[in-house]
Amino acid sequence: MDKGITGCGATTLAIENDRPTLIAAPTVNLIKNKMQEHPDLLGVYGDISNQEIADYLKTHDR
Repeated sequence: MDKGITGCGATTLAIENDRPTLIAAPTVNLIKNKMQEHPDLLGVYGDISNQEIADYLKTHDR
């Protein structure tokens, strides 16, 4: 989905749906903000290993 309009809530909708979802965000600040709002998220930016992602996926079904 390319929502095109900022601030319309599409990122939150994608986070809260019941489907496995990968969200690409344009800024680290947006990622950090969404991680604060939704503590169960894995924000991937900077130094994160493939193993950390794999471990997250083993314990999270979406």
